[in-house]
Amino acid sequence: MTDSNTHWMILDEREAKGSIDTWSEFLCVSRTDEPDTCDIAICGYEAVGEIPTAWFDDEGQPLPEYSDVTGSLKLPQFYEYRYAGRVIRTKLSGHDGEYLLGELVFDETYGGPISVRADELVKFTDALSILQWVTADVGGLFALVKRSIS
Repeated sequence: MTDSNTHWMILDEREAKGSIDTWSEFLCVSRTDEPDTCDIAICGYEAVGEIPTAWFDDEGQPLPEYSDVTGSLKLPQFYEYRYAGRVIRTKLSGHDGEYLLGELVFDETYGGPISVRADELVKFTDALSILQWVTADVGGLFALVKRSIS
């Protein structure tokens, strides 16, 4: 099984909808310590906090240190924030216009990651069903899984 330091690789993406917004969910795979075995899970980018207003001037434009050559918001590689009295430093992967996004983490809504061997197409198909992931190309996704763990 993977742990909190797991490196997830994206296999597929879908848009999820709630009552007031939409977001991206990703079908991801991660290697395990067991040969020819991987974990699959639905992941999302962790929201690590709101984009600080201190990064913008009075007109709402990014300050020079947070601006790229086109004037768009340029994020630092890492972001530090306080949580439970500790300073947390996390790597940023982007933003959604309102929130800073950290690394991919598995979404506990669908349960924990599911372990699958590279030769178990039936178990992979069952795992997709458990994760409520619908795809027209199960074989193509399974081939990506096999390549990612070999």
